[in-house]
Amino acid sequence: MSIEEITSRPIRDGENRLLELDVFRGIAALSVLLFHYTWRFNEIYGHAPGAVRVTFGHYGVDLFFMISGFVIFMTLEKTKHGTDFIVSRFSRLFPAYWTAIALTFAIVGVFGLPDREVSITNALANLSMLEEFFRVPFVDGVYWTLSLELSFYAIMFVLYQTRMLARIELVCAAWLIVIAALHALQVHRGVTLPDRLQVLLLTQHGQLFIAGMMLYKIRRDGISVGRGAILAACAFSQWYLYGAEAGIFAVLCFTALFLGIQKYLGWMTTKPLIFLGTISYTLYLLHQNIGYVILRAWHSAGLNSYLGIVVAAIVAISLAAAVTFLIEKPVMRMIRQWYRNRRAASVAVAQEV
Repeated sequence: MSIEEITSRPIRDGENRLLELDVFRGIAALSVLLFHYTWRFNEIYGHAPGAVRVTFGHYGVDLFFMISGFVIFMTLEKTKHGTDFIVSRFSRLFPAYWTAIALTFAIVGVFGLPDREVSITNALANLSMLEEFFRVPFVDGVYWTLSLELSFYAIMFVLYQTRMLARIELVCAAWLIVIAALHALQVHRGVTLPDRLQVLLLTQHGQLFIAGMMLYKIRRDGISVGRGAILAACAFSQWYLYGAEAGIFAVLCFTALFLGIQKYLGWMTTKPLIFLGTISYTLYLLHQNIGYVILRAWHSAGLNSYLGIVVAAIVAISLAAAVTFLIEKPVMRMIRQWYRNRRAASVAVAQEV
């Protein structure tokens, strides 16, 4: 098959479930976990885990943002009512998130974790998922990305309500220009937007969500000069904001996701990676501070550092699996079924009238 055929053929929804996205979610979550356990933990607490350091693992967050751009755009294109999207996102995010807050707060409170403990008042404020806007300390440091996700959902919801999704390439091009202009103003003129406004407008990470949206458009309608140019601009934005390494990793992620959504990475859809993808959200939420508690105890006991990382990872994965299958999925189904029943009842009443 020629490269022209690979890059031009559109894939219609419904052909196959994109298990490759699940795989990439799993890889992203595992990358972030390894970054925290092999590198970030040592930065904070000074306990060197050994020679192996997964310093590039933090780019797993970038991959999560790209996947979110893809999935949210795809979801909204299939959404008939705005409330459908709101209920869908709420049921997907909040039950697992609230459970993660309770578990992390309890474990850190019982066993202690210097500089990572928060008050019960701050923990309750975290339940809103808006702690970045309220300047409230995080129950777990990884929660910083969640306010960005909510900002992206809000932006996309506005575009959906104003029927601008049909002009998404134009919107994304303008968005990238704003990101570049604001960064230039900061570097050359010392002018910066307030932090909360930067989070709301995604001036630091919008290019990653945009890349995911363009990859969805390519999957739906095939590649075009405009979509390719926007992807290139997203990579340039990463380089411009964060340096050459970030730009290179962005290109690698774009390429991997492109090949995945075009169904050329089927060999990656193994059961272990799909499983990791299934629990990736809860694994991301639960791994950091709980893992640090385990690693500190392990180092205090003078045990092998690498074995400690393995034990912490096993505990995090086990907790994530339990929360996913015992809480996240059942509660999500319950909320969505309740919503469907309410909508059906409303329709029935309207028809009677």
